[in-house]
Amino acid sequence: MYTEQSRMPWKGRNLVHLTLMVSLLFFLAGCTTTMDQQATSDEAFIDDVEYLSAYGMWADYPAYGQVWRPHVVSDWEPFYYGHWIWTDNGWAWTSYEPYGWLVYHYGNWGYEPGFGWFWVPGDTWYPARVQWYTFGNYAAWAPYPPPSMMWPDPWDPYDVNIWIVVDINDFTNENIGRHRIKQPVYRDRVWSKTVVRQPPDVKQVERAIQRTVRPVRVRERETTIRSRAVSDQPATIQRNEQTPKRVVTPETEKRKVDSKQPATVQRKEQVLKKMVLPQPEKRKVEKHAPQVKREVLKSREKAPAQQKKTQDKSADPKRKRK
Repeated sequence: MYTEQSRMPWKGRNLVHLTLMVSLLFFLAGCTTTMDQQATSDEAFIDDVEYLSAYGMWADYPAYGQVWRPHVVSDWEPFYYGHWIWTDNGWAWTSYEPYGWLVYHYGNWGYEPGFGWFWVPGDTWYPARVQWYTFGNYAAWAPYPPPSMMWPDPWDPYDVNIWIVVDINDFTNENIGRHRIKQPVYRDRVWSKTVVRQPPDVKQVERAIQRTVRPVRVRERETTIRSRAVSDQPATIQRNEQTPKRVVTPETEKRKVDSKQPATVQRKEQVLKKMVLPQPEKRKVEKHAPQVKREVLKSREKAPAQQKKTQDKSADPKRKRK
């Protein structure tokens, strides 16, 4: 039979076991916290904006410096693949494209016949970097152009789509670009008193869709970008003399670039904002993103030539219809 003195070592041993278990739990919790912090840190840091090269090409535009053009299908246009959400900052664009968090909330978008759409980097964050028109029962938006470039009005017919015009009844739908109205909106059908250069009022949208538009609470996460470096020998955008009168490109070139010489780009570190969507909105993006990747984005090998010269005036894609 064990005496009280003989049982003491077993009590001590149980106490040691309990202490080890508690210590192990704290250790695992500490490891989990460290891994979570490391994952968050890695996710919030981008070594270089040059990662956009995986989705497009960098080029030198004489008036704007380094610009980026995505590798996409020929009829692609900005602010098409995504949907609108109502936030504390107003209507915000939720993109289905992997680079959308950057190129649709910072900078400007320009268009050059023979080259296509290109993005000019910027430092200021916007819920959506677009111009707005609301008229009648329509809402229209177009990417905000860089300085010295302007767009035609939404009701002016052009061969290249600049404005996306939708019925306000469809404004909150997913994949909103698919709801673009097919018939043109002519100037003589637009009552001037109903035209405002603003996004549709949320109350107007609620009346049209006959339900309440609930605000989406988004968080902001800082993403550090170490530099804005590009390849040593970027392509140079060539001016096209057939640029239509209503789409204005800079008349003077601020600097000349010899494409045979390495480009000198100053490296700097920036902290940019990135929207963090709640789970319901994330699921919407995850639902449409695979199709956009499969049908819209193109690999670098399949991308079109960097430069395209147009000799025939009839081939100018942005020539105004008569």
